[in-house]
Amino acid sequence: MIALYIIGAIALLIVILLFAPITFRLEYDEEFNARLRYLFISYKIPSEEEKEKKEEKKKSSKRKTKKKSKDKDKPKGKKKKEKKQSFSERKLSIIKQAFKFKGFEGAKKVLSLAAYGVKKISGLIKNHLIIKELHVVMAVGADDAAETAVSYGKTCAYVFPLLGLICNTMKVKKYYADIHPDFLRQKSRAYIYANLKIRPVFVLGMAISALFHIIVSPLIKDKINSTINKAVQQNDEAEEK
Repeated sequence: MIALYIIGAIALLIVILLFAPITFRLEYDEEFNARLRYLFISYKIPSEEEKEKKEEKKKSSKRKTKKKSKDKDKPKGKKKKEKKQSFSERKLSIIKQAFKFKGFEGAKKVLSLAAYGVKKISGLIKNHLIIKELHVVMAVGADDAAETAVSYGKTCAYVFPLLGLICNTMKVKKYYADIHPDFLRQKSRAYIYANLKIRPVFVLGMAISALFHIIVSPLIKDKINSTINKAVQQNDEAEEK
């Protein structure tokens, strides 16, 4: 009986872990912020700038505790340059690119990047990734009223098609968009908030299907081709006899 209780408890724990949603909270207020949450674990996704600052702090603390000669410090400076060059050459992911955008123009680029991501993701993710909330607020302002009106028109023409693409492609539960001209404001301002969720069971299913297509499917095709070839050879040999 004790063994059954243990097996039942393990099975229940696995079910909870697989069906508890993973949530992503994405926020843009002059700059991009992202946070991942799973059960009681919350993790802020750091930008590359934050990572570099942390690395610099660690290196500075090590330099204070350890005394190094000038000859040893020179090659380490070279290594630092090499790392920065390799980082700039690497292809960045969608979230990493979003961290680079700043200000009002950056908000429009974030929406454009989101629409691009929606186009590129697979059908399985589209079916199971749910946008619980999507809020977009933009106050368009400029130095004079005429410029504000022109900028407002351009912003609407740029942003609304992107939002339409996202909302028509993905499952969006709550959606709010407010783009308005602000004739008292000399500088435009934007705020974007999105709350996304997906269950680990679907992520696991997608990973298994991807592995099947990459590894198992070619092996099955090879076996089928080899059996067909053998059957053809045997048939040819029988006809020759």
